[in-house]
Amino acid sequence: MITYEQQKALVFKGLATVKTDGIFDTFKYSRKVMYENLWKVYPDTMYCRGHVYDNRNGKLVQNPPAKSFNYLENGWWSDVPLDTEIRAYKKYNGFMAAATIYEGKLVVSTTGTTNSDYAKLAYERIEDYNRNTTAIDWVRRGMTNVYEIVDESDPHIVDEKPGVYFLGDTLTREDGVFNSDFLPSGQHILCTLGDILEKVKDETHEGYMVYIPSDNHQTPIRVCKVKTPYY
Repeated sequence: MITYEQQKALVFKGLATVKTDGIFDTFKYSRKVMYENLWKVYPDTMYCRGHVYDNRNGKLVQNPPAKSFNYLENGWWSDVPLDTEIRAYKKYNGFMAAATIYEGKLVVSTTGTTNSDYAKLAYERIEDYNRNTTAIDWVRRGMTNVYEIVDESDPHIVDEKPGVYFLGDTLTREDGVFNSDFLPSGQHILCTLGDILEKVKDETHEGYMVYIPSDNHQTPIRVCKVKTPYY
């Protein structure tokens, strides 16, 4: 868990950047952390991935998922037996956006800002998406909804169908401390880790986000990325 003051401390140390848009401060780990692979040295940076705070009072406004890695990257999931039961969700090849209702208004951000061209595009697409759906995934008070935006103006390696894909949500707490559990949503595959590692060998999309459920099979406790050779 990490607070607004801890985020600012990361910026002071050169481990994060902050973008300010009126009352909103958006924090993201710095290039130094990524290029020098400092995640284990400074673990707070994993919770600095587009988190938005109200700079008037330090309240957490948006709580996107913490940083995760590809399977075996930095030893990630090297301790997970291949027969471990997992849930795998298709990974869409677009860009991530987070959305909340704050002080009665829709707030949308990407992993680094609330006012970039991509953030504005995501705002328009999410607003349209939720205006035209009665699904449960409309932004709920107290939650940060997470989406993948696939748009013709933003081409990627994998040719995805343009659209807004609801990925899941996290709990947002006004005290500035967040719960790092991400609750995924949508169709998924139930299998073992070994099964999904075999499955991706012959597929031609980006891959899967893979979760180890808790005992009640609702709250994930660990997550990693499994990419296809195609990607």
